[in-house]
Amino acid sequence: VHGMRRVNYYIKYLIQDLDGNFSSAMSCFVEHASPTIASHPCCALAADTVWFKFATTYFLLGKLYFLTTLLVFATSQAFLVRHDGQDVPEEVWMIFGCRLLLYMLVLPETLGSIMLKCFVDCGTKNFEHVCGVPIPASLNEFNGLLKTMLMWVLLIMFITEPLIWCAQPNDPEMLFRTSCEEVKEIKMAYSILSALGMLLFWALLLDFSVFSTHISAFLLVCGNVIAEVGLFLLAMFFLLLAFSTSISALNHHLVAFDGVPVWMRSLFQIVIGMFPVSNYYLFEEEPAIMAFLAIYIILVFIFLMNLLVAQLNQSYHGMFADMKGVARLRRQSVICSVMASAPNSRWKAVLSSLGFEKRCEFNEGDVGVAGGIQVLEPASAVAVTHDSIKRYGGSTAPTMPWPAEVEPSDVEKERFDRLEKLIIKSMKSHKKQGHGRAASSALGTSSVLSEDSSQGSGSPNS
Repeated sequence: VHGMRRVNYYIKYLIQDLDGNFSSAMSCFVEHASPTIASHPCCALAADTVWFKFATTYFLLGKLYFLTTLLVFATSQAFLVRHDGQDVPEEVWMIFGCRLLLYMLVLPETLGSIMLKCFVDCGTKNFEHVCGVPIPASLNEFNGLLKTMLMWVLLIMFITEPLIWCAQPNDPEMLFRTSCEEVKEIKMAYSILSALGMLLFWALLLDFSVFSTHISAFLLVCGNVIAEVGLFLLAMFFLLLAFSTSISALNHHLVAFDGVPVWMRSLFQIVIGMFPVSNYYLFEEEPAIMAFLAIYIILVFIFLMNLLVAQLNQSYHGMFADMKGVARLRRQSVICSVMASAPNSRWKAVLSSLGFEKRCEFNEGDVGVAGGIQVLEPASAVAVTHDSIKRYGGSTAPTMPWPAEVEPSDVEKERFDRLEKLIIKSMKSHKKQGHGRAASSALGTSSVLSEDSSQGSGSPNS
């Protein structure tokens, strides 16, 4: 109807087991880690059904604490921070409250969760070797590494906190201050740690990309093409070092461009487009330097840049199909972790709303079997050359034997035999018709000849 057709996906036991609990099939898919299996329409529909009807709510509830932490950190380190050295008492007290929550709640919770995962990995001997050094597997994951870095950043920020070093117990009106003489030397370091912590918080927010498989696949592709960017940066550094030392070895009279560090900085500015245009006029008096710069610019902008684009393009197209499956595996992993702590009563209500006990129609009035979910899809989405539903005539009694299924090869052979017999029969009939026509024409000719001969023989006698 309207270019759409109904499709029945029988995925009951991909979602629940015989007892009505969450099926272990999805955890098997995650353990197998096959993007092809995760992208199968049945597996994808089962995961999307559980995700959007049940797991999304509990995933957001689990991340609500993190979102609150991010808001508190941004308020105390970005929104209320003044750089003019003036402290407003109300703002200082709000900053103090937010940072107190960070150091008293967030820091211990982060430290405890990291230590607990490390103890579990040590107990199960779940280690991964990095440069020959065994480390707990949880610390080698992307989220685990970010949380570990955030824990150390918060710990060092607590040690160098200006509100603690600038506290004035004898001044009740300005008990806490954000700047004083005691923290002038460490305030810059504290601000760098604050900026780094903000970046780590936003990086941890990438967990929410699981809501969209397209965004999740895009992020996974970005992570996999970092190796190509690393090779590009390595080649860039090699060219910087080679040409800076080569140009510095030339005999020139440019006093402002004397030394390898100066030339490395200048060549790097040329790459990122920050080199002053007026400095190019100084090189007109030095043809050798202009020649080296021309070769450098050709190698960087024409060769390396285009090579990087070609590598990224090829890598993106080569892995994007698999990355969508990996993104679905990531969502299924999140579903399994959420379902491990979800209430069973709410899960029973979701199962009853899916209606797995109702029979699904194949067509209007053609009632099929239960245990499936019926969806609509474009009729041109999948080419269907034969009906996948096999029907047999006769009684539906359970005691009747199931009709023997004819193999496709026998069916094809029978068709060719019938076609061959039909051709032979038509050829025989055609031959018979040809003989009949020939006999009748021969009989007519002989009768005419005999009549003519009789007439010719009688005329001389008369």
